[in-house]
Amino acid sequence: MVVFARHHHLDVQDDIKAGLIAYATCQSHLMQNLMETFAALWYLTLLQANLQIKWPDHYISYAQAHPLTFCASRHRATTQTVVQNTHDSKSEFSDEGSSDGYDSAEGDNDDVSPYR
Repeated sequence: MVVFARHHHLDVQDDIKAGLIAYATCQSHLMQNLMETFAALWYLTLLQANLQIKWPDHYISYAQAHPLTFCASRHRATTQTVVQNTHDSKSEFSDEGSSDGYDSAEGDNDDVSPYR
């Protein structure tokens, strides 16, 4: 539900109002989904730690109905080897066995997203 504050201008064109309402509705749904996702992510951890959960009933029931599941990483960890170039003093990194294009020099290519 979108509620306009009384302080806002009322002389806005109808198409602009419709766009603002559509944007606000979209953001509202996005935030609702984000809250539900966080509830599902943290519910079991908080429960296991015997921490009191003071959430609205909706989020507790959502977390109970959507338990968190971990998936294995889709990307293979790569080993980086420093290769010294004999012609100059610069180092080059080479990824051994990397073929999927998602590997980074920092090794932070593990996909930890719960959305698969």
